[in-house]
Amino acid sequence: AGIAGAFGAPLAGVIFAVEELGPIMPSGLKYSTMLCAFFSAVVSALALKWLDITNSQRLTLFEVDYKQTWAPWEAVPFAFLGVMGGVLGGVFVLANEAV
Repeated sequence: AGIAGAFGAPLAGVIFAVEELGPIMPSGLKYSTMLCAFFSAVVSALALKWLDITNSQRLTLFEVDYKQTWAPWEAVPFAFLGVMGGVLGGVFVLANEAV
């Protein structure tokens, strides 16, 4: 619920819980756990929206306002960075398994 509340994304909170709890649960992650995580994330998001602590009518305490749209050519360097991050992450995992 904390991740969902911080970023205003209940589904991201559930996916984070599944990612973190899935490997350590001996019998796997149950649907009831995911349902409870989603419900608590939705409740926290709705509570923050209802309380409106900052009087900004926003769900989160921060928000990015883009002044101009991105150009299509900018997708190429970001795609390259994503591929490089994936490759380097895979190499890092293989190096750790070798140690």
